Amino acid sequence: MPYALKLDAAVSDTTLPILYPDAGMSPGTLFLFDAAHSQSGLTAGVVPTSGTFTNIARDTAAAALGKSASLLDWTVEYVRSAGDTSFKVERTAKGGIHAVSSQVGQAAGADYWRITPLADLRQGLLDAVPGSALFAINWYIITRLGITTGNGAPQSMMHMVNSSSSTANFLYFTYFDRFNPSAIGFMRGPTALGPANTPAMTYVGASAWTNSKPASLATFYVTPAILGRETAWAGFNQNKSPSLILYRSKIEDLSKTKRANNGAGGTFAEEAAAALAVEQALFTSAFASGGKFYGDTWSDPAVLLP
Repeated sequence: MPYALKLDAAVSDTTLPILYPDAGMSPGTLFLFDAAHSQSGLTAGVVPTSGTFTNIARDTAAAALGKSASLLDWTVEYVRSAGDTSFKVERTAKGGIHAVSSQVGQAAGADYWRITPLADLRQGLLDAVPGSALFAINWYIITRLGITTGNGAPQSMMHMVNSSSSTANFLYFTYFDRFNPSAIGFMRGPTALGPANTPAMTYVGASAWTNSKPASLATFYVTPAILGRETAWAGFNQNKSPSLILYRSKIEDLSKTKRANNGAGGTFAEEAAAALAVEQALFTSAFASGGKFYGDTWSDPAVLLP
C-alpha cells in the first residue's frame, strides 16, 4: 500500500524545475501521446480502436486552459473502407501503432486510425492562434513507401485546418514524409522523403492562419496524428498510402513554454527552436541503443496486406 508524507515546510527555492510526467513537457504542453509511456492509458499489445484515452499532458493543459483535466483527453477513430482487406493496425513489439494500408484492396471511402482531441482541448487549440503560436511534432517510421505516381496530394499526417477547404484554409498541415511546398508557419521539417524503416520526426511551428480561420468547432478539424487516408486527402490516396508506425505526438502553446533564454522565455521562433531541440534529443535517445524504441519489430506490411 502506498503512503504519502506531508512535511510542515515550504520550498523557498523557486528555481527548482517542475516535475512533469514526461521529460519533453513544459507549462505550454497541451497534448502528448507516447506509445510506450506508462500514463498513456494503452494496454500492452492491444490496438485501441475506439474509446477515450489519456492525454499525458492533461494536467498541464488544464492549468494552461483553465479546464478540467478529464475534459482534455483524446478519442481514437478506426475506419476501414473494405474491412481487413483494406486497412489493418497492430501494436509493435515496443508499443508503436503500426497502420498498414493496402495498395490493391481499398474501396471508395476512407481508411484510417486517427487521434481526435475532446471538444474542450480542441477549443483551446482553436483559441490559441492568433495571439500565440503552436508547435507540433510526430515521431514515426515508414514501413512501406506510398505510391507517388499520379498522386497529387499525399495524406497529411497532422493538421489544424478549416474543414470547408482543408488545403486552402489552415494553420498547418503536413504530408507523411515532407511539407507542402508552400509556406506553412515559421518552422517546418523535414523537406524530403526519408528512407523506409528509418525513424523520422516531423515538426511545425505556426502563429497565423492561412486564409480563413474556422469560426467555431463545427468547421475546425484538428488531428495530432492520422495514419492512413481520410477527408480531403482520401481520394488521392486510394491504394497508394504508405504504411507507418506512430510513436509520439505532441502539441505545445509557445506563449507558455518558457524554455528560451535560460527559462526567461523568448519569441515564438526562439521558443520553437528550444522545443525542437528538446524533442530532437529525446528522439535520438529513444531510437539509439538502449532507448525505449530501439530494436523495435513489426510485421511486414506486404504480408499483412498486399
